[in-house]
Amino acid sequence: MQTTLKSTIEVTRRIIVGLIVVLLFSGFAAFMNILRDPRFQDIRNLDVVRLIAIGACWGVAVAGLALLLGSKFRKG
Repeated sequence: MQTTLKSTIEVTRRIIVGLIVVLLFSGFAAFMNILRDPRFQDIRNLDVVRLIAIGACWGVAVAGLALLLGSKFRKG
């Protein structure tokens, strides 16, 4: 990461892609873990918290993907 004269941080694409991959993998692994649970129909509070965490991981990954695509179009 480099700082410019305007004190903003420029994040390289490699960091963005790495974050997207890590978040998608962790979200997918947690989702598959919940699907394999035989008590999936009896959702408990802990399961709800896990689903919220999975959604947050996927949300950040999609936002990172949008950031990556947006930076690609801005540079031409």
